[in-house]
Amino acid sequence: MKLILHKADDAAAQYEYKYGLIFLFVLNTGLQRGEALGLTWKDIDFKRKLCSISRSVAYIKDRSSKGDSNFIRTVNTGKIFSSKRTIELSDETIFYLSEFKKIQEEFGVYAPNNPVLTSKNGEPVSERNFTKSFHAILKKANIRQRGIQSLRDTFAKYCFENNYDLLTVHELLGNKTLETTEKIKLNITKLKEQKVHTSLSF
Repeated sequence: MKLILHKADDAAAQYEYKYGLIFLFVLNTGLQRGEALGLTWKDIDFKRKLCSISRSVAYIKDRSSKGDSNFIRTVNTGKIFSSKRTIELSDETIFYLSEFKKIQEEFGVYAPNNPVLTSKNGEPVSERNFTKSFHAILKKANIRQRGIQSLRDTFAKYCFENNYDLLTVHELLGNKTLETTEKIKLNITKLKEQKVHTSLSF
């Protein structure tokens, strides 16, 4: 966390990792990568400390012309998106979003209807660039490379370790079925048991 909140040595004193604050937001909410990319500022209620999740963004390859593999940004909403929910935000999470909002305002790309994750050029952030930024942080911290999904997994692990009941975690994660959440809990329990077993081995 200290690494992400570190500010670069320049006149603007910006955070060194421009999307780092959003990774902390994802870590504190358990959002999927596509849900984070799909958020707009109007989805965030700073006064009531709420976040409405109603869409997900995905990038699919466009092979329609001469084998070109450019990616097309698609937004899933309505019936296609089955994980619509509203989650409460902690004071800490509100801080991360407020700081990122200031950055977007400085770049001149903030607007209520704009995606939260917008580059300084005003374009929506792609999956590729978002993931590259995450990997850069892991590399600097000497942490093994992994996907952004690991932040969601860590959030779920925190919830279960702090005795959140299964249904509450299910609603927070927005999984399609309760069985999916049960599998996550089972995997976390198995990993915990393996860690204990390893520590007791000679």
